[in-house]
Amino acid sequence: MGRADRLELPGEYEVFELCGQTLLLIRDQDKILRLYANTCRHRGSKLLDGKGQCQAISCPFHGWTYALDGSLKFAKTMSENPHFDFSEHSLIEYNLKEVQGFLFAFLGNQPTDLDTQLGDFSELHQPWSLNELITTRREVFEVQCNWKAFLDVFNEYYHLNNVHPTSINNLYCKPEESDKTTGDYASQFGLTTGTGALLEAQQINALPKMANLDEPWSLGARYSWIFPNMTFAAGQEAIWVYEANPITSERCQVRQSICFPKNT
Repeated sequence: MGRADRLELPGEYEVFELCGQTLLLIRDQDKILRLYANTCRHRGSKLLDGKGQCQAISCPFHGWTYALDGSLKFAKTMSENPHFDFSEHSLIEYNLKEVQGFLFAFLGNQPTDLDTQLGDFSELHQPWSLNELITTRREVFEVQCNWKAFLDVFNEYYHLNNVHPTSINNLYCKPEESDKTTGDYASQFGLTTGTGALLEAQQINALPKMANLDEPWSLGARYSWIFPNMTFAAGQEAIWVYEANPITSERCQVRQSICFPKNT
């Protein structure tokens, strides 16, 4: 689900669709990130739209109002009903966990063991201090292809010589063999000529490398794919994160984030 730092203050929220469901990501009054179904428990009305900040979550239909922690605080006339239990009508909340600054959600009833799924992910990416990076730019766009095709193309070098012979093909060296990871993700490292973020003629504009990044990591980029739908490139000066979510079998929504160290 991308990076956690895109919402920093209590009440900041973002509404988005995932797997056909409208979801609400919000920081509560204790600055804890929570993920809710974006629907009122009364009649299922949509609660919020887009992005913003609020002090409480109020349904536009009948005015049922929820605290940022999802608990129901106001429901007109319901307090007069001795059989109505406010605690049984909190927002539907989904399992959400943050690892190395990334958010992972599970919408089912039995969440998977994320520690087992990620395995040695944190150790392998330790040189980049992922949890300390700051998201400086985030874009959402639509691509006219299957979501799996987008991820496949991003994660392979085989097409560069054919498709990009005079541009980025000259920047990327043949990558090393894929690492033998213990989690449900794939990763490999590859050297680059200069920074892989800029074309050859633009290398003079490269930003400083990450201060604590030693060789060989400072000479290339690590490409990682967390199954099923998130991939990122950890480069010399930043990381580029891509989430691909299906819209139809031939269209997908891509969320792109670029993250830098605080001192860049």
